Amino acid sequence: MFRNAFWDNSWKQARTICLNKVDNPAPSTNQLRPISLLPTFSEIYEKLFLLKFDKWIQLNSILPNQQSGSRPHLSTLTRVNHIMEQLTQSLNHNSFSVIVYVDFLQAFDMLWHQGFILKLYQLHCPYAYLFWMVNYFKDRTVTIDYQGHMSKQVAVLRGAPQGSCFGPKAYIVNHFNLPTIFDRPCEVHLYVDDLAILYSPSIYLKYSQQVDEIQTRINNDLLKLATYAESNHQPINNNKTEFVIYHKTVQIPKIQIFYQGQSILRQNSFKYLGFHIDSKLSFNVMINAQLVKLRKSYSILKYIHRAFPTFFALKIKFFQTYTWPHLYMLASIFCLFSISNQNRINSFYRRCLRLIYCTYRVSSADLHQTLKLPTLKEKFQKCLLKRMKHIQLYEQDLLDCFISYKNIKNDVHQHYNDKPNIIGLPIGRPNKRIIFLAQIDSSTFFDKLCNFTWTN
Repeated sequence: MFRNAFWDNSWKQARTICLNKVDNPAPSTNQLRPISLLPTFSEIYEKLFLLKFDKWIQLNSILPNQQSGSRPHLSTLTRVNHIMEQLTQSLNHNSFSVIVYVDFLQAFDMLWHQGFILKLYQLHCPYAYLFWMVNYFKDRTVTIDYQGHMSKQVAVLRGAPQGSCFGPKAYIVNHFNLPTIFDRPCEVHLYVDDLAILYSPSIYLKYSQQVDEIQTRINNDLLKLATYAESNHQPINNNKTEFVIYHKTVQIPKIQIFYQGQSILRQNSFKYLGFHIDSKLSFNVMINAQLVKLRKSYSILKYIHRAFPTFFALKIKFFQTYTWPHLYMLASIFCLFSISNQNRINSFYRRCLRLIYCTYRVSSADLHQTLKLPTLKEKFQKCLLKRMKHIQLYEQDLLDCFISYKNIKNDVHQHYNDKPNIIGLPIGRPNKRIIFLAQIDSSTFFDKLCNFTWTN
């Protein structure tokens, strides 16, 4: 079958259900998420092809380091942690930084088949793979299933089936060159179709000049993005493309950003890959959202406790399955929380322990020291040790970003305090931001993560 690039027509007939992405009871077409239910043999056939196709992608280093979606060992935490490292580095010395969150309009459904095949041909993809993919996209049909009522077959001329194995891989390979169109590719972050671009101002400029420089750079990059979107037939959703100014000042810098003549909205917080990142990096919005979910699971835990008060194994199993995942989501950024927010999470965790083990009147100290129950910090540390090992093995970009920042600090410190040795930097008295960079030991996200993970 692979030798002949065979595709049975019945394998390309998808039964599609449409899920509502909004709260509107009568959503429009672009507010629906079509999920294609494909034949089982079709899914197996795609998975077998991906075994070979993934090897070719890795061998030729097709996918950029900035892309973390639909790839092994690179999860949402990869992108969020990298963004937090770059953001904390910038905010250590600058009064603000900007992240533009770009939303592609119906990303999977707008995949341009001919353009995708052409890109692979230019990358010298084997002809056997190209023929297989041509037949994969050819003569595809969908039938809409609405509460058991089936529509007529609709021919699919664009897009990859949402719910297929090959669809996400085809999308990220099709946009492998997207980071290179921007001014600074190292500050571009991709997770499948979720694009975030970070902008850090130059520390050599005054505040007013920083605002002008950032605004100019962003608008120039968005012009490049508009050209890219048009040439790749991949439109941008202007209504969902937003930006957040992360700052330490009372007054927010006034920045105007436009995409194709339409003004981009500024938000105080944005939910990126499940993480609410607010403009002050307080994470109050995210903590409140997680506590709502945690309290719902706690109410169910109380119901189980009333029915089976001494069935400890059942309560522990429920906690690990339904409560702990919401707590674990906070583990990697727990080091950035304020003391009061850390106490809120710790208080909820101890309340669960008291309910599980029926230790209502036991103090917090006795709960952990006498009964030997692990603290939340100890459980987080155990998880983060695995996370740190994963970073060492698979996330070299994050380590390089951290190490290069430390090297820059050391070089600047030596240049201004010991002996001028950097060509291009002024020898005289620098501005306050450069002094701060050269003299003060400012920790970044990765510093705090390491300290939290390895301290007793």
